[in-house]
Amino acid sequence: MKLNNKKTDLNQSVESQSGEKPTIILIHGIYFHGALMKYMQLKLQQRGYTVLAFSYKSVTQPLAENAKQLVEFVRTNCQPEDVVHFVGHSLGGLLARQAYELAPELFTGRIVTLGTPHQGSAMARVMQTIHKRIIGGAFFQALDGDLPDWQGQVALGSIAGSMPVGPGVLVVRFDETSDGTVALSETQLANQADHLVLPMSHTGLVYSKRAVAQVDYFLRHGKFDHNAVQ
Repeated sequence: MKLNNKKTDLNQSVESQSGEKPTIILIHGIYFHGALMKYMQLKLQQRGYTVLAFSYKSVTQPLAENAKQLVEFVRTNCQPEDVVHFVGHSLGGLLARQAYELAPELFTGRIVTLGTPHQGSAMARVMQTIHKRIIGGAFFQALDGDLPDWQGQVALGSIAGSMPVGPGVLVVRFDETSDGTVALSETQLANQADHLVLPMSHTGLVYSKRAVAQVDYFLRHGKFDHNAVQ
């Protein structure tokens, strides 16, 4: 099933041609499962979206294989006239980017990433040297920072956390602001539409009302509400 290939610019209103609710594909991060994204799923549903949680084998399968499965998931669960947004936490944001490379026509809405190491993960590189199975298929062309440059015609907004609480502080010394797992600079991405920092830890980003509000704002407006965090 081929979806509407209409692309969205930064400020364009995104609404379904059929009048149906926009759809959000919610993508968890490494070691997580779609069920652990339930809080964000419910809160976004309350804001008027149809929210589908995609689960995948974050360590035992390479990102490229997971991206193929994500594409099939969207084709199976979405209709051609649907507006389809993607919201990815951590590795899930990289998975959304990889899926875009495979099937850009499916990306009829916008993308928000939360705590996603677009520049690669220093913590993952250290863990990879300790034992390759810890990171597994999530490392190469993913957490190693070796994804293609983002040239998407879809607005992508990146949210970073600034509360350094997480396993990363035990593994690697961050010489800059971090969310305890991912450094602030790692969340930056060339050609991103907007970038925002919230006082949250890495995991806290998916259990935060403020993060939900910012995701909703970006999906509607193509930019974050920076006034709300001042």
